[in-house]
Amino acid sequence: MTTCLGCGCDDHHACHDGLSAGCHWLALDVTTGMGICSACPELLGLWNAGKRYVTQEFTELRVIELLEDLYEPGEAVTWFRSPQKLLDGQQPMGLVAMGQVRRVRELIDRLREGVYL
Repeated sequence: MTTCLGCGCDDHHACHDGLSAGCHWLALDVTTGMGICSACPELLGLWNAGKRYVTQEFTELRVIELLEDLYEPGEAVTWFRSPQKLLDGQQPMGLVAMGQVRRVRELIDRLREGVYL
């Protein structure tokens, strides 16, 4: 399975790129399971330069965007940097840094769907 370095979407959880029903891969590496989806084109330059890791600054901005219907920007940043009960007391930021983008993205998707509200 491939996961986007930017937003954490994967082969089974597409995000919306604003152009179609779901995103598609702009770049991917099947050996590492990482890629860049069409919702994250600003990361393609880094990918092509060989920088194939999650960039914390972008991830924080993406979390603010994903949680905009639930939190003000400052609250979304606080959520991202704080231990979360639904993540077994771990910080989403720390999980992303360890490469567990998918786990954080799945929780964000559940929050946006109102599962935990």
